[in-house]
Amino acid sequence: MRVTCPFCSALCPDVELEIQEQKVIEVLKACSRGEREFLRAGSENPAVRGKGTNYSDALQEARNLLQGSQKPLFCNLRGSSSETLKALFHLARARGGILTCGLEGGLFSGTRAGQNVGLSSCTLGELGEDFLLVLWGWEFTPYEKHFFKEVLQKKFREIMVIGSGCPFSAGEFLPVEPTDQLQVLTGLQALLLGKEKQQKRLQPLIQAIMGYEKGIFFLGRELKDCMEVQKLHSLVQDLNCWGRFHILPVPSPDMEQGAENTLTALTGFPFAIYLHRGEVFFNPGEYSGKKAIMNGDVDLVLACGLEEIPAILRQAMGEIPLINLGGDQDLGDIFLPAARPGLEESGTLYRLDGVSFYLEKIITSSMPGRGSLLRALQEG
Repeated sequence: MRVTCPFCSALCPDVELEIQEQKVIEVLKACSRGEREFLRAGSENPAVRGKGTNYSDALQEARNLLQGSQKPLFCNLRGSSSETLKALFHLARARGGILTCGLEGGLFSGTRAGQNVGLSSCTLGELGEDFLLVLWGWEFTPYEKHFFKEVLQKKFREIMVIGSGCPFSAGEFLPVEPTDQLQVLTGLQALLLGKEKQQKRLQPLIQAIMGYEKGIFFLGRELKDCMEVQKLHSLVQDLNCWGRFHILPVPSPDMEQGAENTLTALTGFPFAIYLHRGEVFFNPGEYSGKKAIMNGDVDLVLACGLEEIPAILRQAMGEIPLINLGGDQDLGDIFLPAARPGLEESGTLYRLDGVSFYLEKIITSSMPGRGSLLRALQEG
């Protein structure tokens, strides 16, 4: 059967599965990550501190932890549907605490950059071969390579790559180390606005970009600093004085686009939200998950779909209890297996261009969905 892959924000629509006895036994036309996730048979047995138990007892233990917590952190919305995100928001509002997208709780995002300087976006369906494709700061992970080969390479004739590496032959390739990104972006914008004429290295690049009437920039993860992300958004906005240019994020396994869209719709803010007595506060420098953990401002972590704890946070978390809904069974004091949207349960997911898709479940599982577990925690 032909399905949409739900395991990164590319949402590739042409994956083929062979299913027998409610199990996926063969996967075609998927990247290595998608194939691994489709074939992965997660544990369906809840666990409390490493010992197997049932859902009722595990949920009660989780309720006890939540009730005793004064500073909970709700995070890691990897692969969560919009329905799950809404349930998590209502639980966080009822209990109070910090709600953010990732366990590391980044300090910036493309959504926030768009809120600050304006967002020049489009959908994948609007793009065509008359567009210039600019891949800026790509890390070329397996799902990025698959997305480029199966989606982008078929749409575009002219391709530019700007970043630390390029694994294929591009029309234009400008090697830029991650530490030099802001300098290059600032130089390009200055040349574009006629404020600087001495950037000889960058003049051919800006002239080549301005030679097109249409273009799309795909923002990669090498741009990690808030000023870099915002500067690229600002550059694309200025390019619209000469033509039609847009910016989109690269595919992400974290489903950040959907999480940020949903949280923005619910609160006005995309991440790093502090909920207290029904009020919503936002300060990415103060309420990011990483900073809260490092500062000891968290006494409980509830994560959805956690597969690994970043090395920088392992020691800092120390004795902080962890409730893990879905993800890896080896992580968490309390592990609650959960159905995954687009595979074992139906749910709404967002593609990287902000288009939402409602994906029906493919196989039947005894595991409840993350949203159901979150509502059960709140009702308790």
